[in-house]
Amino acid sequence: MPDGAVQPKPEPGDDGSGWLGRWLAPETGIRLIRERRADLPTIVTTGYIGHMPEKEAGRLVVLHKPYRFASLIGQMKALLSHNQP
Repeated sequence: MPDGAVQPKPEPGDDGSGWLGRWLAPETGIRLIRERRADLPTIVTTGYIGHMPEKEAGRLVVLHKPYRFASLIGQMKALLSHNQP
């Protein structure tokens, strides 16, 4: 591998780095978003069957693939209406 090349992350499992194999762990992504925008509601969409973050009313929604576009829109509307001043 050439110097400076990014080496793939080990698979599978969580080594504590925030990565699950080659993928960013959902909790890590949510934490990074909240560090910048704590007030921003978040929707996680996933096809992963393993551990997922718990839903948080008005703040965090987890949609499992496949899902209907109408479900995504409904969740977006619910989050936005919950967070109106």
